[in-house]
Amino acid sequence: MPCYKSGNYSRVLNRRRRERQNRVNTIIKARNRNGVQASNWEPWTPASEAQQMAIDSLAKFTGYGGMPGAGKSSLLLMLSNYYPTVQIFRKTSTNLDGLIRDSHNMLDGSGAQFNRTKHIWRDVPGEYGKGILQFCHLQYDHSAEIYQGNPAEAKCYDEATQLNRQPFSYTAKWTRSSIIGQYSRNFLTFNPPTTQKGMWVIDFFAPWIHPNYEQKTGRESAKSGEIRWFIIDTDKNGQELDIEVDWSQIDLFLRLPGEKRGRKREYIDISVEEYRKHKLSELDLGDRHDLVHQYYSDNNVDTKKLDLVPRSRKVLLEVDGTIRRSPDQSKGLEPLSRTFIQGLLQDNPYYAGTDYEAVLDSLPEPMRSMYKNAQFRVDLNISSDFQVIPTAWVQLAMDRWREFNDADIEVVGIGV
Repeated sequence: MPCYKSGNYSRVLNRRRRERQNRVNTIIKARNRNGVQASNWEPWTPASEAQQMAIDSLAKFTGYGGMPGAGKSSLLLMLSNYYPTVQIFRKTSTNLDGLIRDSHNMLDGSGAQFNRTKHIWRDVPGEYGKGILQFCHLQYDHSAEIYQGNPAEAKCYDEATQLNRQPFSYTAKWTRSSIIGQYSRNFLTFNPPTTQKGMWVIDFFAPWIHPNYEQKTGRESAKSGEIRWFIIDTDKNGQELDIEVDWSQIDLFLRLPGEKRGRKREYIDISVEEYRKHKLSELDLGDRHDLVHQYYSDNNVDTKKLDLVPRSRKVLLEVDGTIRRSPDQSKGLEPLSRTFIQGLLQDNPYYAGTDYEAVLDSLPEPMRSMYKNAQFRVDLNISSDFQVIPTAWVQLAMDRWREFNDADIEVVGIGV
C-alpha cells in the first residue's frame, strides 16, 4: 500500500472523491439522456392486487410480505405518489443502495431532484403536488434520535426484521401530518425472520402470522388485509406488550377538525359492522355526508383525495388485563389499527416468469420452506457462532421466569 504524507494523502483522497463523483454524474446523465423524458414520464403503479391492497388499506400499521420477490421495496417507493412526505428506513446506509438505484429508475425524467449527500428526492410528483422521498438508516438503536421531531405522512421500514423494535417504535412516534384531511401511516415490509432480532414482528402482527395465535388467544386468526385494533403497554421490565382489543370494545367515529373561526368539532359515529363489511369510501354517512364534504371543500381540500379514516374511542386497561370502554375520553388509551397483507412471488409479474423460484429452492432448510411458503416460525432458536449460552436455553429460562413473575419470591443470590 502506498505511503503518503498527511498533506499529500488528503489531496489524493479529495481527487479520488471528485473522480468517483464525476463517474456517478456521468452515469446519471447518461440514464437521463437515454431514459424516459419528462414529457412522457409516468409514475409507477401497483403490479399486483396485494400491492394495491396495501396502498388502499386504512390501517395505521400495515405489514406486507412473507416471500422474497413480492415487490416489497417497489411498494414503498410507490407510496411517494400518494403521500406528501415518505421516509424509508433500512438497517444501514449500504442497505439503501438498491432502493436508491430503483428510485432513479422510477423518478428519472419526472422533474424530481435528488440530493446525493442527504439521500433525499425533492419535487416528487404525486397526488398532493410535489413531495419528498427520504432514505434513512437505523444502524444502531440510538440512531433513531437523529430523526426525532422529523415528521412524515408515511414512515416505511424495509426489511423490518433486521431492525430492533426500539428504534422502530421511537421513529414511528413522528408519523403525522399537518395537512387537513391527510392520513398518516406506517408500513413494514419483511420476510419470515431467521434470527432472534426480528422475532418481534411476529408478535406485532400475531393475528396474521403467529403460528400459535389461535391456541394462545382463543381467537380466530386474521385474514390477509383484515384490520385488527391494538393498544401498547409495558411490562415490569419495560418491554412493549401488544394487546389486542376485541371488536366488541371498539367504538368508531370520524372527527372533523374545528375551523379557526371557532366552529365546534364535529363527531360522526361509524357503525363497526358496516366498517368491517365495506371499504370506507362505501360507508353511508347518512345526513352527515354533505356536511363532511362541504367542510373539506370550504378548506380547499379535494374531496376525491380525502382520507376519511375512522378512529376508535379510548379504552381502559384494567389491572387484571381486561379491557373496557372508557366512560371518560380524557382517560385511557386509544387503540390503533393494524393489518398484514401477504405478498407472494407469483404476484410479481416481473419475477414470476424468471428462475428466482429456483434460487429459493437452492436455499438450505429451514430457510427454504420459510421463504417459499411464507412460513413464520417461532421455534428456530438460532444461536450466533460466538454465543456462549445457546438461545434455546435462554428462551427456556425466560419462559420459566414468566410463570413466577408475579410471585413474591425473595432473591437470595445471582449467578453470573
